[in-house]
Amino acid sequence: MTVAMQHHPQFAAPLKRLGLIGDVHGEDGRLADTLDWFAGEKVDAIVCTGDVADGGGCINACCELLEQANVITVAGNHDRWLLQDRVRHVEDAHQLADLNDTSQEFLEGLPRVVSLETLAGSLLLCHGVLDNDLAKVWPGTQRSPIERSSEMD
Repeated sequence: MTVAMQHHPQFAAPLKRLGLIGDVHGEDGRLADTLDWFAGEKVDAIVCTGDVADGGGCINACCELLEQANVITVAGNHDRWLLQDRVRHVEDAHQLADLNDTSQEFLEGLPRVVSLETLAGSLLLCHGVLDNDLAKVWPGTQRSPIERSSEMD
């Protein structure tokens, strides 16, 4: 399987400390607070696993915050659905008309997978499993079976 992957060579040395944000879902106030907190934590980089769209806040503010803070962000299924104008029945779904031009360009430019070098080795940043934003790896519970990823194996 070939996965389109973006490598971030902007860092001179392997990353030691990362800030991780996942599933923003339009929560611009919480995102701003999180980015402010990370600013004081001396992280080498902040990464986001996508799903910027679909939530109670402002999608444009979220895109602007992520871009201004140089957060390495990948696309999630909600971002894809918004740009494709699909699955707009979800609660608090953003609409294409909600996006300003800058936010639309930001979301359209998000890669599905990013590779980063860390002290522990390569890190693959994605929303699901590699370029499948709906796939998951699950340890299993008494009621649901283990889900593995042959691609990641």
